[in-house]
Amino acid sequence: MDSAGVELVRYSVAPDGAAFEDLRPEYLLLVENGGAPETANDTGVTFGKVADVDILSDGTLAVLDRIAARVYLLDRDGELRAVAGRRGQGPGELSGGLSLAVIPLPGARFAVPDVANNAIPIFDATGQVVDVLPFGTGSEVIPEWRSLSGDTVAVRRATSSVEILQARTLDGRLASSGIRLPRIDHAPSAMNPGWPLMPDRWVWSAYGGGWTAVARMSEPAVALYLGERLVRLITWPAPAGSEAGGAVTEEEVEHLLKVVARSQGLSRVTDEIRASIRAPEERYVLADILVGPGGWILTQRPRPIREMDERILSTLRAEGAGGPLWDVFDASGNHRGVMDFGTNVELFQIRGDTLVGVREDEFGVQHVFLARVPGLMGS
Repeated sequence: MDSAGVELVRYSVAPDGAAFEDLRPEYLLLVENGGAPETANDTGVTFGKVADVDILSDGTLAVLDRIAARVYLLDRDGELRAVAGRRGQGPGELSGGLSLAVIPLPGARFAVPDVANNAIPIFDATGQVVDVLPFGTGSEVIPEWRSLSGDTVAVRRATSSVEILQARTLDGRLASSGIRLPRIDHAPSAMNPGWPLMPDRWVWSAYGGGWTAVARMSEPAVALYLGERLVRLITWPAPAGSEAGGAVTEEEVEHLLKVVARSQGLSRVTDEIRASIRAPEERYVLADILVGPGGWILTQRPRPIREMDERILSTLRAEGAGGPLWDVFDASGNHRGVMDFGTNVELFQIRGDTLVGVREDEFGVQHVFLARVPGLMGS
């Protein structure tokens, strides 16, 4: 314990993969994306970019697709029941690119905060818009949202000097003063000119029981909060001789510059791109984080840089950086093993003992899933 009463859990070695088999996820539902289904009927829906997935109070699976600017509503067998929203700026319409999350509400309703439209449309389980609340983008720069309970959400907002994680209601009333994190400086300098590519970021997750987990992508460390009180800091050495935590090579920098070129419709890296981009010097150690019931913490290991694509340019999250391996810690800081999904995945929620997310196939196509790791987390 330190002088502030925070429990410090330090590992002398990096977590390894000895417990792969024990923590291998079992899929409860895998919704195929325009192909033959595995454990569900084909929805006939082609997901473009799944931004969030959550389970509504009646068991409906709500899938937010940024490219389609829609929320697809599926039953627990994966059958398409309804569609909510469409691209536009009117009541119940979504921008797509800056539609942030699916927020489940009582009565099988759900909200979709939308930065570009400055609105929070609320839909029922049939996809009909029933209300629209103002968003208020002025105080929430680079926002991220997490569902907590009822109409209370956890949000991330930034000022010039700090980033704040706090609870608020959908109508904007603050429910906490928040967790304050130092703002990570990405400003160019004489030594490091240009726009930062793959900048270091805070990744975080919140759960309705009052748990919040925070990590910096460049450091092998997780801070676990209960309410606004830091209760535990878990640290471990960066894995030696692995893809994560080492210096970025010239070949990797070249790959990342080609990603930028492709995003601009170019077939090669131009001198202008080389002059305007500041490539990272170190690889990420963490790609994402998720916290669940009782303070369970899941941290995602990054994918190799040579496998990264245009999603790493996202301004909302470090999308596209995560790989198939997730380290699992319990609330006491014990490392419980590694979940191996066998392919790149993005996890959005833990609902009871069920993981909600999307996985990629060998072509990078996304498929929505529900999965469980037997005996790992209780409801």
